Amino acid sequence: MCNAKDIYTAGWVLVVMSGLVSLTIQVYLGYFRLDDMVRHLGRCRVIAIRLPLLGKDPLSRFFMLLCIGALFAMPHLFLRSGGMNAKDYRKFPLGLKCLINLFQLAALAAAIAFLVLWWVSRHL
Repeated sequence: MCNAKDIYTAGWVLVVMSGLVSLTIQVYLGYFRLDDMVRHLGRCRVIAIRLPLLGKDPLSRFFMLLCIGALFAMPHLFLRSGGMNAKDYRKFPLGLKCLINLFQLAALAAAIAFLVLWWVSRHL
């Protein structure tokens, strides 16, 4: 049977694996698909403001990827304020939307599991 230590260890494995999945997807999107995403979101004000900051370095690509992720995490906010073009949002490829949401969910799962395991370790 599983005891508490096995479950605790499995929880940390979940944290590490979720973090690695999120990081892998971010690297793939940042280096191989970011130019396509920027091209599809060319009329968005949020992207146009940050486009001069985009270079080949990992930090600027990660920053742009987080901005694009925020556009799809809260589209109602950006559509209402004019930060995102409605036509660009509708025509954005579904596969890329799913990958963006997957890396955000994996990072969120890692963060929540980390906080839960930290809380458990403090009370053991």
